[in-house]
Formats: sequence, C-alpha cells, structure tokens
Amino acid sequence: MIERPNSTTDVEKLYAEAFYRQHEQEFGFNFAKRQILIDNVRVRSIGVQHTIHSIEIEKMTAGEKPTPITTTEVYFEGNDGQAVKNITQVFDLEKLKSGMKIKGPAIILNNTSTVLVEPVCEAEIDLYGNIEIVVLEDHSKNELKDYKEISDVTLDAIELSIFGHRFASIAE
Repeated sequence: MIERPNSTTDVEKLYAEAFYRQHEQEFGFNFAKRQILIDNVRVRSIGVQHTIHSIEIEKMTAGEKPTPITTTEVYFEGNDGQAVKNITQVFDLEKLKSGMKIKGPAIILNNTSTVLVEPVCEAEIDLYGNIEIVVLEDHSKNELKDYKEISDVTLDAIELSIFGHRFASIAE
C-alpha cells in the first residue's frame, strides 16, 4: 500500500517512485521499466466524532402516577410449571416522566423496543428517559404469588448450550 505523497505537483511520478521503493523493500527486486497497474485502491478518512448529549425529560410532579395506554393478558410460568394469566398494564415510554415507578408485571413500549417488567420487578424512569429495572427483595408484596424464584429453576446444560448458540448465530 502506498500512501498519498505530500506534494501536489507531479503526483503520478511521486506515486511511482514510492511504489518502486516499497516493492524493492518488500521483495528485494524491481521491474522499474514496466508499467504500474493499479489493482486495488483503498481510501482512509478521518472524521469528526460528535459527542452524544443526553436530554433530560420532564420530571413527574408530586403524587403523579404513570397512566397505562391499555391492558393485555400476559402469561407467566408458575411454580407448578403451568402458565399463570395476569392482566398487565401497557405504558408508552414517551409519555412517562422522570422519577415514575412502575411495578411489574407491566409492558413499556416505544417506537423501537418493548420492555417487559416481570412480576417480581419494578421499573423506574431516570432523568434521561432510561428504564432501570430492579428485582424486588420482598416478593410477597407481588400479586403473582407462585412466580418461580431463580433458585427453583433447573438448568439443562445441553439445552442451555443449544439456545446459547442459537442466540449467538442470530447476533452474528
């Protein structure tokens, strides 16, 4: 690869000289009398990266609560392995304000994603509209009493490997 010459005059001659020097250095010989054929051109550029600035969203007022846009039926797995139906509130992320907390189960939607807040969790909207999900320590307060604890789940190593590879191939 030959870099662009510093001079703007007689650029073709400067490229040729740089090519012959590089060829001699890499291969130990030259075909100085042969015509140079350009087979591949690579272009490098340098761009200016602009920093992304987070924009603060509106803060909730005292006593203000998030308003769901609708409700829907969602099924979660209970302790006995059977599906447990739950009426779940659906929220629009664009309408939520900073400081609002949403107890699971809930669904938070925006134009590009869907976030599921599970029954033993709580979502809080931060100053910039990000969602932080916290697993509640006191699960007894939750409406879905027979929701599985992570310690109750048995993992099959083969199944885990199969799904891990499936997700990796999707990501690739």
